[in-house]
Amino acid sequence: MSDREIQQAQALLQLREEYNRAVQSINSQRAAVLAVNPKADVSGFDSEIAAQKLNLDTQTAQQKDYYANLLELEGDWRLGAERGMKQFMDSAANVAG
Repeated sequence: MSDREIQQAQALLQLREEYNRAVQSINSQRAAVLAVNPKADVSGFDSEIAAQKLNLDTQTAQQKDYYANLLELEGDWRLGAERGMKQFMDSAANVAG
């Protein structure tokens, strides 16, 4: 794996770990409520988990877009630099001879 791929994988892993911690916390809260009142309405917890999942999906897509755009910009930069170097070499060849 390249450094960029490792960095991207670590960023995505961090998002997933944050999601897992949030869901674990929500599930602990749900369990505590049900321990006190087994007939309690816990649908709010389900909604909160769904919101966390939506947030994870959104952040994951944004992270992937960021790295795709970064790769594209670096590719454009390299093409420009390569073109500039070729023009420089052609100019130097013309001057030399």
